[in-house]
Amino acid sequence: MLASNPGKTPISLLQEYGTRIGKTPGYDLLKAEGQAHQPNFTFRVTVGDVSCTGSGTSKKLAKRNAAAKMLVRIHNVPMEPREGSEAEVEEDQFSMVRGAGTPKAGLGGVNGGHGPPKTSLGG
Repeated sequence: MLASNPGKTPISLLQEYGTRIGKTPGYDLLKAEGQAHQPNFTFRVTVGDVSCTGSGTSKKLAKRNAAAKMLVRIHNVPMEPREGSEAEVEEDQFSMVRGAGTPKAGLGGVNGGHGPPKTSLGG
């Protein structure tokens, strides 16, 4: 449950969800491009027959973005990705959008303790 575990990343939340339904998430690196000082990675996450992709400036951030998109898709809980440098990747890169969507399966509509509630998805 996201509301009681604000420090958990989308990757760990998706892993817990997959364990509950008996379908472990699988991650595949689709692209690694860009220059050494400005890389961009794209990962695909698959749970059962549902897939989502995410990209970022590190493999960890790309996986995290893919997992967040999957959580949005399967639970209809909007999350807004934040861009970040390698040093910021350790922080949770997503904020729940308060009052948007219909929280399901114990994922509460809170912003995960990261700043004020977001009011738009922004892209």
